[in-house]
Amino acid sequence: MAAGHKEPLTPDAEYVQATARMQEFYAQQVGLTPDDMKPMDGSGMSRRNFVTPHALTKVLHWAKNRPIFPVFERALPKSGEGTLSNRLQSVPFTGKTGTLTAVTCLSGYVKRPDGETWTVSLMTNHNIRPASEVRQVHDQIIRSLSNDQ
Repeated sequence: MAAGHKEPLTPDAEYVQATARMQEFYAQQVGLTPDDMKPMDGSGMSRRNFVTPHALTKVLHWAKNRPIFPVFERALPKSGEGTLSNRLQSVPFTGKTGTLTAVTCLSGYVKRPDGETWTVSLMTNHNIRPASEVRQVHDQIIRSLSNDQ
């Protein structure tokens, strides 16, 4: 829908056009390169989409500097809420989790004691350990970044 907002997509070429428009937006607005992401169909829903933690960090950092950021930030769960309901209870973190079979991710914003906010994206792929154990490692990294050890 976003890809067809300014100009309609051509029937029977929607996914190809949506993918191209998405790549163009991320390249021009966010500064991503073709090595940062490999979208499959422009929907963002395919398991064959690929994105690097570097790319997600750049997107989150870009979003942080947009006028609409307060709305975006309020839409993300904070520690102890939503998908973070049992995680990072005492850590000033706002972000998004992601889990697929053998993939565990955590991306967002962590506030440091000096008042600075860091943008972070953690991804593990081809996990051979249970996702619960990988989440514990991710949480410890976020705790370290926030100095809440």
